[in-house]
Amino acid sequence: MHDLKFLRQNREKVEAGVALKGMTVDLARFYALEEQRLAVLHETEQLKARRNTASEEIARKKKAGDAAETEIRAMREVGDRIKALDAELKTLEEESEQLAAWIPNLPHASVPPGSDAAQNQVVRTWGEPPRFAFPPQPHWEIATRLGLLDFDRAAKIAGSGFLLFTGRGARLERALIQFMLDVHTTRHGYTEVSPPHVVRRAALFGTGQLPKLEGDMYHIGEDDLFLNPTAEVPVTNIYRDEILEPGVIPRNLTAYCASYRREAGAAGMRTPPAAVWWFSSRAAKVRGSATPEAFRVCGYSALAPASRRKRRLMRRAWKSSKFEHDEHSSQAEVPGDQTSKS
Repeated sequence: MHDLKFLRQNREKVEAGVALKGMTVDLARFYALEEQRLAVLHETEQLKARRNTASEEIARKKKAGDAAETEIRAMREVGDRIKALDAELKTLEEESEQLAAWIPNLPHASVPPGSDAAQNQVVRTWGEPPRFAFPPQPHWEIATRLGLLDFDRAAKIAGSGFLLFTGRGARLERALIQFMLDVHTTRHGYTEVSPPHVVRRAALFGTGQLPKLEGDMYHIGEDDLFLNPTAEVPVTNIYRDEILEPGVIPRNLTAYCASYRREAGAAGMRTPPAAVWWFSSRAAKVRGSATPEAFRVCGYSALAPASRRKRRLMRRAWKSSKFEHDEHSSQAEVPGDQTSKS
């Protein structure tokens, strides 16, 4: 969530950013609440300062043997007013924070405006997309034909949107998980963790899934817990609400965690059975401190290493899987990689 002071001091920037992202947030109500909250807070602080001064005066009069009944009665009235204002202030703070939680991250000035993926601008490309002498098939059809996936029996077990890896498909998934964890722990100095598969609301709020994406997650109502939507959530929250001493950071953590999403708003956007509600997620996190500019630069500079890692991973998995390819699949190459921003 944004800092409330930042939102108050940058109203035009916030309104423009929210409009650019095409989101509906009641900003007028938020700013009206903030104005009212600050007025109530100011009055409360003034009354508390007056009460403190009066308490000292009452104590002085009592010590001197002078009458202080008038001041005591006045302070009782002030105390009642402070109590009422504190209750009003709490209500205003809760409503203001609820609205602020819906205000999205504002787009960077370098990000071009656009309403859909068609307006994305290509930043960089790598390689050339492969050209096939035959009609290429989607990966799920190839995997089903090779006996790596069984969508029908997965649906019998858990309904549509879930996967049943079989034979070498199950071995390949396990190998990929092991490979990525080994790369980070043995080559890059990361510490492996194995987090819980359920997370609390506070954890999801801290990583930005709540409140917006609650409808896209599996909720365990009785315990008010959620199935982990991505490994980023539990790993990021390991040190939530903690202050780490100098010398302890950065903390380099990596984890594998089964992840689940309903993605209720994605209906019709993907071709079944490509849209799955359960998948394997691997997170690598560096916990430390940096400026917002550093985070922005890291976000862009990470594109190339990520592409290299992905290509190396795909090549190794392809070579080590030892599948019995048919004529078409043996000619397939690892596709070119393309990075865009919007």
